[in-house]
Amino acid sequence: MKIVKGVCNTIIAFFLTIVILANFIIILLSNTLLDANYMLGLVEENGYYEKIETDLKNGFQEYQYQSGLPDEVFENLYSSSELKKDIDSIIKNVYEGTEVTSHAESVKTKILENVNNYLTENNIVLIGEQKKNIEEYQNLIVKVYEDKVNSAFSYVKKVRPVLEKIQMAIGVVKWILIGSLVALLIFALLLNLRTMGLFVSTIGIALLASGSVLECLNFVVHKNIDIQNILLFAQSFSDLIKYILYDLLSKVNFYGIVAIVLGIVGIVWGSYGRYKKEEE
Repeated sequence: MKIVKGVCNTIIAFFLTIVILANFIIILLSNTLLDANYMLGLVEENGYYEKIETDLKNGFQEYQYQSGLPDEVFENLYSSSELKKDIDSIIKNVYEGTEVTSHAESVKTKILENVNNYLTENNIVLIGEQKKNIEEYQNLIVKVYEDKVNSAFSYVKKVRPVLEKIQMAIGVVKWILIGSLVALLIFALLLNLRTMGLFVSTIGIALLASGSVLECLNFVVHKNIDIQNILLFAQSFSDLIKYILYDLLSKVNFYGIVAIVLGIVGIVWGSYGRYKKEEE
């Protein structure tokens, strides 16, 4: 009977490990990559808005030198709040399907206003090719804003339909996994009603195995993926991707350690309980 019970507990521990890992992955995805607020928080923590502002200044300067226009023409073309609103709207569109805002037109209006003020103050009248060149520079400045703000997010927006399907699937899978976890725990409890120490040890073994898998996963990713040198689209976007990956891996590492510690405690506690019962 003890052998049969031991085999049953081993099987339960195996399936518990799988279910615990699956639940962890679902919870991790739901609270991170699939959560708009999480992404917006990391975008701010990473200083992504400031990096895009730097990219914009560098992009404007490139055309400023070509145009020969003074610095003041290219100042105050947008506000930090407008830039933040545009970037946030792209992220929210990916997750929630809300409308994407763009202040590109206001940038065009502002640079047109700045150019006209400069020409008026200096009594400059543009004719022919000069006027055409200035108009081209204005359009190029607007394009710089659109390209830098959208950056790789213009591609990310295409994942919206896929993301919706994943979110729906996870909503269903989450309840299935919770039900499976409860069922396994109840079965383990009924199997070990007279030997609660074995029940605790079984859970401890499952937690220890789950934590070990998470730590191995963390090690393999760090070992085989050169996260620091990832380069996708613009450098600012690459920095954001690296920041997200490091944050996810830190969570995997943390919960892996917690699971290992709880698993060891459960095994020791369960073994001690069985030892005390055998002595009685």
